[in-house]
Amino acid sequence: MARRTGRGTVDWDAVAGVSLPELRRAVREDLRPDGVHDGLDFEGVAFGDVAAEGASLLECRLAGCEVGEARMPRGRLASCVVADLRATALDTSRSKWADVVVRGSRIGALVAYGANLARVTFEHDRFDYLNLHGATVAQVQFVGCRIGEVDLGSAQVTDVRFHGCDVGRLVLTGSALDEVDLRGAELSALEGIGSRGRDQRGPAGTARAGPGSAPRHPGLAARLTDHTPPAPKIAVCGRFNPRQWGGFVPKWRS
Repeated sequence: MARRTGRGTVDWDAVAGVSLPELRRAVREDLRPDGVHDGLDFEGVAFGDVAAEGASLLECRLAGCEVGEARMPRGRLASCVVADLRATALDTSRSKWADVVVRGSRIGALVAYGANLARVTFEHDRFDYLNLHGATVAQVQFVGCRIGEVDLGSAQVTDVRFHGCDVGRLVLTGSALDEVDLRGAELSALEGIGSRGRDQRGPAGTARAGPGSAPRHPGLAARLTDHTPPAPKIAVCGRFNPRQWGGFVPKWRS
C-alpha cells in the first residue's frame, strides 16, 4: 500500500508497484458473473463481449486481451495488472478498484461512475472517454496517457496527478478536489470552473503551484477558491489551448 511521505506527497512509485504471485492460466469461460477470480492469468484471450456483473478479480493479470463491450458493474479489482488491453467499452460502474495498474491499453470508453478507485495507475493508455462521475478517487495517477474526455463531475478527488498527458476535455463540475495536480497535463478544454451558485457548481478546492511550476491563469485560481475553505489544495496549471476558450487568451502570472 502506498503511503504519503508528507502533506500532499504520495510515493507514486509504490502506487505503480503492483506485484503478483504465481498465477494460473485462465480462459474466457473462467470469467463469470458474481464470481471470485483469484490468481488468474488471462493472456491473449479474445473475450468478445463480456457479461460479468459483480465479478471480483483478485491478484489477476490481463495481458494482450481483446474485448468488445464488457459489463462488470459492482465488481472488484484488487492487486491486478492490465496490460495491452484492447476494448471498445468497459462498464465498471459502482465497482471498487484497489492497487491496480493499467498499462499500454487502448479503451474506447471506460465507465466507472460511482466507483471507488484507490492506488491506481494508468500508464501510456489511450481513452476516448473516461467517466468517473460521482466516483471516489484517491491516489490515482495518469502517466503518458491520451484521453479525449475525463468526467470528474461530482467526484471526491484526493491525491491525483497527471504527468505527461494530453487531455481533450476535463469536467470538474461539482467535484471536491484536494491535492489534484494538473501541471503535467496539456488541456484543451476545462469545464466546471466558474461560480458555484444555484445554477452552476464549480469544484471545491484551492489552486496552488509550487516553485518552478507552470504559470497559472489568475482568474482560474480565483474561481477555484471562491466560497471554499482554505484546506484543500489543487494545482491546476498545465498548458491551455485558448482556441478552446472561445477565443479568450489567458494572461498568465507566475
